Amino acid sequence: ASPTPGTLGAVVLGNLRAAGFAGPLHLVNPRHASIGPDPCYVSVRALPSVPELAIVVAPATAVPGIVTELGEAGIRAAIVMSAGFREAGPAGQALERDLLDRARRHGVRLLGPNCLGVIRTDIGF
Repeated sequence: ASPTPGTLGAVVLGNLRAAGFAGPLHLVNPRHASIGPDPCYVSVRALPSVPELAIVVAPATAVPGIVTELGEAGIRAAIVMSAGFREAGPAGQALERDLLDRARRHGVRLLGPNCLGVIRTDIGF
């Protein structure tokens, strides 16, 4: 999550709010105590409850570790929006293999990486 307008973290958070998401939002950003009305937590381990889904927007090199944290916290699904994996060449391919290995090891289902997310088309925009 990010308070900086135009960043992917801010856009995703804004989209969730604008779409009327009514569930709890648990923001993770160790550099901020809150973003808007929502508190930020320093890590996945610090969340007050286990979310059904994590949306990961972080530098590619941090994503495998984040997915490990998700699995250890009991979060079983994640959308990884971050880029810098297979499309970035051999180093990115290795990073993606590490990400997938960790997801499998910890029982986390992934959509992504480098994914734009999901959309419901049955709600009449």
